[in-house]
Amino acid sequence: MRLSSNSLLALGMGALFAMTSVQGCTDDTDEDDTTTSSSSGVPTTSSSSGMATSSSSAGGGTSSSSSSSSSSSSSAGGMGGAGGTGGMMAMGGMGGAGGMGGAGGMMGAGGMGGAGGVMGMGGMGGSGGGMPTTVLNEDFADDLGFVKLDGNAVAATFFSDGTNDYWGISDGTTGGDFDGGTAPNITGDYMGFAGNFLTLQDGDGEGLTLPAVMQWQNLNISNLTNLQISFKLAEALAQDMNNDMDTADFLRFEVVIDGGQPVNIIEFRGDTATNGLFREDTNLDGTGDGAVAVGPTAATFTKAIAGTGSTLTLIVTASLNSGDEDFGLDDIVIVGN
Repeated sequence: MRLSSNSLLALGMGALFAMTSVQGCTDDTDEDDTTTSSSSGVPTTSSSSGMATSSSSAGGGTSSSSSSSSSSSSSAGGMGGAGGTGGMMAMGGMGGAGGMGGAGGMMGAGGMGGAGGVMGMGGMGGSGGGMPTTVLNEDFADDLGFVKLDGNAVAATFFSDGTNDYWGISDGTTGGDFDGGTAPNITGDYMGFAGNFLTLQDGDGEGLTLPAVMQWQNLNISNLTNLQISFKLAEALAQDMNNDMDTADFLRFEVVIDGGQPVNIIEFRGDTATNGLFREDTNLDGTGDGAVAVGPTAATFTKAIAGTGSTLTLIVTASLNSGDEDFGLDDIVIVGN
């Protein structure tokens, strides 16, 4: 068919109009799925999931254009940088920058969390110095952990006459270990002890040469510092309800490190020449002067042990030589870091 010049001109104008319409539709496309269709020179526009595509046909002519991922796609964690061509390059770059910022923030947060965790653990370890190491924990379940000696450094044994003269391990009532002697009934004499404890009254009443000595020998203190000792101590009310401790009566705790000389850690004595209270002798002048008077309810005493080394021997020495002069002792603990 032969077309006139006017027909060709009209057809060209129609195609130009269709292309212009397609471009306008493409620029206005949003993220919602939209489909508009037409034939014979009417523009068709389609968009899906952030991708914009336009096409038109007129007299067998086809025009198409495509764009990259929209800004919503690029915001999804650093994928924006991979998109963007032509006119959309700037938006793609911005999206990429945003993604990098997000990723950077995540890495920063992770890094801070990790570093914080490590620093926290390190700080706790450093400031706490680690858990203390127990060197000795004597609860007097038996007498296997220590050596018993008399005042002449001769091996000794526990004893009891069943009433007022005894040295041994009591269960707080009528039982215990007195190396064959009849356990005294000391029910209610002491409070604050749980289970067995060591007790002594009138130490020379059955022939023992005073003082009575107990030694925990060659305890391992290798690589330990900040040593300290703690224990519970009580003194029962006298049967006549009077005080009975003299300045000559004493209970002494000493340590020997690596075979050196004994060092006095703490000592208790009567606070008057006769019939006084049992107190710590804070200045070691032979008279009890501590703020706390030892009584029937067990009190806990704690003292630092100066020095360090490889081995430590604890020596507990007691000298009480009359009836109603007594003590109960339990839970001797030595620790270090």
